[in-house]
Amino acid sequence: MSLNGKKVILRVQDLSRFYGNVHAVNGVSFDVYEGEILVLLGPSGCGKSTTLRVLAGLERPQSGQVSLKGNAIVDVAGGIFFAPEKRNMGMVFQTFAVWPHMTVSDHVAFPLLVRRHPRKEIREKVEKALAFVNLSGLESRLATQLSGGQQQRLALARALVYEPDILLLDEPLSNLDAKLRHQMRVELKKLQQTLGTTFIFVTHDQIEAMSLAHRVALMKDGQIEQIGLPDDLYENPSTSFVHSFLGTTVSFEGKWVQKPEGWFVQLAGKFRLKMPNELSAGPLMKDHVLVTVRPDDLELICEKRPPRDNEIEAQVESISNLGDRCETAFRGCNAEFVLQTRKRLAIADGERVLLRINPEKAKIWPQW
Repeated sequence: MSLNGKKVILRVQDLSRFYGNVHAVNGVSFDVYEGEILVLLGPSGCGKSTTLRVLAGLERPQSGQVSLKGNAIVDVAGGIFFAPEKRNMGMVFQTFAVWPHMTVSDHVAFPLLVRRHPRKEIREKVEKALAFVNLSGLESRLATQLSGGQQQRLALARALVYEPDILLLDEPLSNLDAKLRHQMRVELKKLQQTLGTTFIFVTHDQIEAMSLAHRVALMKDGQIEQIGLPDDLYENPSTSFVHSFLGTTVSFEGKWVQKPEGWFVQLAGKFRLKMPNELSAGPLMKDHVLVTVRPDDLELICEKRPPRDNEIEAQVESISNLGDRCETAFRGCNAEFVLQTRKRLAIADGERVLLRINPEKAKIWPQW
């Protein structure tokens, strides 16, 4: 099995981790390919960090198998559970986890000392790892004398110095300020491309996920909701949760109705959407549906006339000046939403306007 010619380096099958009645990870399965960045994405409590800790050997699962390079490192039924130091995986935590009494060089050398590497080899590998993360020349400085970004790079060097098969990163950028997070995203991407190391990266930040990942596994309630290329999840979500979590969405409740001219989705206020023919099987599934669209797929129409098919009427609730554009809040079809609008549009607070929904871009999800 391959992805663009790459082999599977890690295989996870039916992995579960329970805490009493709480199913933190519930039957999770996925493959990781050599040289890719797989991002485990999701809201707090979805199970992504627990999954990573099980892969690292810091948590014991109640069921499932994990194999690295074709060799089992976890098999609950077979009684196999490799200790963390036997898995050849590096891990970078959310906190930098630096020791205040140790120098930069000592930090990076520590994993090699534990593995009893020769002194000369340790010196060479430490120099190489620090050069990779742009910390050369700081070998004798105490770790606590480094900036936040430098401490995070130090944690990366310490995890990479013994050349792990996979690097596990648990929200490593969350403690950095916004500007530094952006800088570190760029540096991480370049570092991974240079080294070719496989990354499994955990985050709740969709910007991090979309900018870093070769593939994204979006998790919810201890399970993977959808896994695939970032653009595939964004453009072709398999559930309403995926559509709403990635990017911004506007949602309207409606129901299928049949007219002589075809099937429509009836929205609140007697507005209706004429959907493409391939969606007309919807009534066979559920009468009540949720219609979700991206803000870019709503077109503001500044005309004083009754709404037509695929148009709704909305009231302008407020307009915020953002300099080059405005942020306008609307209320319509029992929904409240915000759109970016051009600054010179002749609309005012309290005014009623028309919004056209692009039916080709709308997603229809069955409801109750």
